[in-house]
Amino acid sequence: MQARQREENPENTNDEIDIKALVHSLLRYKKSIFLLILISLLVSLYIAYFKPNLYQTHALIKIDSGANKSSHSDLIPITIMTESNNIDDEIVVFKTLKIAQKALENLHLGTRYYLTKNFKQRELYKETPFIVTTASINKKAQGLTFHLTPLDKKKFKLEIHPSFKTNFFNFIRGLFKPIENEPLSYSEIHQFGEEINTSLFSFTIHKIHAFDTGSYSFTILPNSAMLGLVHGGISASLKTKYGTIIQLTFQDTVPLRAKEILEALTKAYVEENLELKTKSLKKKLSFVDKQLEAITKTMQGSTDKLQTYRSANIVIDPTSKVELTTQKLIELEGQLYTIHARIEVIDNILTYMNRHNRIEGIDMESAQKANPIVGNIVQKIQETQRKYKTLLVSFTTAHPEIRKITVELDTLKTSLRETLQSSLRELNKQKTSLTARIEKNKGTLQDLPKQEQELEQLTRNFMVNEKIYSFLLQKRAEIAIAESSIIANTRVIEAPALPWGFIKPKRKMIILMGLVLGLILGLAQAFVRNLLDDTLKRVEDIEHLTGIPLYASLPLHNSVSTRHYHEALRVFWSNLEFLQESNHSKMITFTSTISGEGKTFTTFQLANLISKNGKSVIILDLDMRKANIHHIYKLTNDAGMSTLLSGKHTLNNVLHKQVQKHLDIITSGPIPPNPIGLIMSDTLKTILSDLKGHYDYILIDTPPVGLVADAMKLMHMSDITFFLVKSDYSKKDFIHNINRLTQDHNINTGMILNGISMENEYGYGYGYGYEY
Repeated sequence: MQARQREENPENTNDEIDIKALVHSLLRYKKSIFLLILISLLVSLYIAYFKPNLYQTHALIKIDSGANKSSHSDLIPITIMTESNNIDDEIVVFKTLKIAQKALENLHLGTRYYLTKNFKQRELYKETPFIVTTASINKKAQGLTFHLTPLDKKKFKLEIHPSFKTNFFNFIRGLFKPIENEPLSYSEIHQFGEEINTSLFSFTIHKIHAFDTGSYSFTILPNSAMLGLVHGGISASLKTKYGTIIQLTFQDTVPLRAKEILEALTKAYVEENLELKTKSLKKKLSFVDKQLEAITKTMQGSTDKLQTYRSANIVIDPTSKVELTTQKLIELEGQLYTIHARIEVIDNILTYMNRHNRIEGIDMESAQKANPIVGNIVQKIQETQRKYKTLLVSFTTAHPEIRKITVELDTLKTSLRETLQSSLRELNKQKTSLTARIEKNKGTLQDLPKQEQELEQLTRNFMVNEKIYSFLLQKRAEIAIAESSIIANTRVIEAPALPWGFIKPKRKMIILMGLVLGLILGLAQAFVRNLLDDTLKRVEDIEHLTGIPLYASLPLHNSVSTRHYHEALRVFWSNLEFLQESNHSKMITFTSTISGEGKTFTTFQLANLISKNGKSVIILDLDMRKANIHHIYKLTNDAGMSTLLSGKHTLNNVLHKQVQKHLDIITSGPIPPNPIGLIMSDTLKTILSDLKGHYDYILIDTPPVGLVADAMKLMHMSDITFFLVKSDYSKKDFIHNINRLTQDHNINTGMILNGISMENEYGYGYGYGYEY
């Protein structure tokens, strides 16, 4: 048997997951698993019941990116930039606080009404049986909950109670220092329609219709404080990936308020868009008016000079040569005017960039006509900037993509400046060339008579100014027509509708998630507890840790499992009968690693079983430090093994005969000063040899081997030594200690698993249960 114990190394156990053992381990914690599932379910039911319904409404807005663009082909030197209608930019604009503030001007949301019924609070919006008309309210009273209790058709009770949170924090603060300002409280009876005036608030409560059952309350805040409510519930996205339709959604706990807020937001957005376009056209019109005013004065001067000259001089009609030269001069001076206008545009763009260090204010149309390359670069910069803004939503400025786009923007802006400067130099060259040609044609006219030259000069100036004036008049008319017929480049194609069903919470999903979460938490805690629990539980735990034979697995001994316990004990005795037969009786030692593992009780029960079956048994209580046998059998302990081994008494003096039929007992006796010395003496060996001739079984109860060394001598003298370990009590490390002890001292040992719970164990022994 000792060789069999050494065959299996407990360190090389099978590490494969035993599903049956795992399930069995989890079943040990079924109560805590069920409790966590129940708690999680109750929490999910609480959330599902008290979480307010969330309603959603939506609207569709179409963005016409090409609306109201000027179609004139001539250059107007206006450097005021009109807004680009990029769809992504429009989505960002819609979600700005400016739009929310503008929408809030047409809403009245500061006073909110509530009804609490069946422990659940519901907000009333335009369905309240009363309204509050506020004259003034102090900041201290803003946001406080006013409770209204109707007493009859005319009277009501108005109360302010400090909230639990306020009382709690005031209590905590009061532990450290006195509370300076007590929380506001109020309780008075008033009549409907009566003006209620206090130092903190002044308002009137009007009754609209009869009150329903439940508790009513209301809060008052400035309308501007509702900006978060308006701005927080809005979301915008493209209806299709590459389309121009924006889908706007708004979520709120009150369906009618959600509809009205989204209506106000869409209206504010369309008005804002219209205002921006009108402002742009007004600036253009103002610029043209200034140009007209200047050219009118110039043309009036030219007309006066021409008329004065003709009235004072008789001028011969110019020859055909003069006419041709004059016509050419008019054409060249018109070109020079256009060059001047383009130079002015580029100068204005450069000045704008130097002053503002950005390109958002540059008019794409003016830049394109000043120089097509400039227009392309500006467009490229605008596209890159939109990409930059989009990335900023998800990344910081330190992100590699952001840095890359920043470098690209700097490069494009540098290229824009260089292109503008290059264009300016080229235009100045053209200006110089045109000026030289004009001077050359003027020289041609020097040969004409003086009066003809003067007349020609005056006529030419008049015609040039008239042409410019006609051009500006035409542009002013175009802009005026555009202003009078301007429409927003956005239109609502689907207005918000009143939502009939709520979108959240998904109450069935919440309850299901509560059950799943409870199950996960329950299993998790069971796994953790099982992982941290290093106590022995079942037969398999011992078989995985040691090669020492397991002779018995005994259930807990109680009123429920008494029959099963005695069945297991009979199986254990049957296993003892298979011990090698000898001419002397079987001497069996019972020990454990620590106190409390049940060795004394097992010795007592086994002795009773053997004696009842007609075998002679004697129990020797050699646990002299903590004896218990005499308590179990209610025997005196004045004399026993300690006095017998020390020579004070003889065997007949200490032997308790026939405690029950076929059962004798020698108690431990008084505690000696040196128990191990007595056990190690030759006297014990002599006594045991004498007893073997009189009894079939000698059962020895020894001290725990993990605490003292008293049992070692007895183990070598015994036929077999049984180590008792207790389920849910003994540590797994104890098995390693038993393995080392068995190997180091070469003793014949066996294992007994004691105290197995009937609720947690499906069977005992080697795969069969006691119901067999």
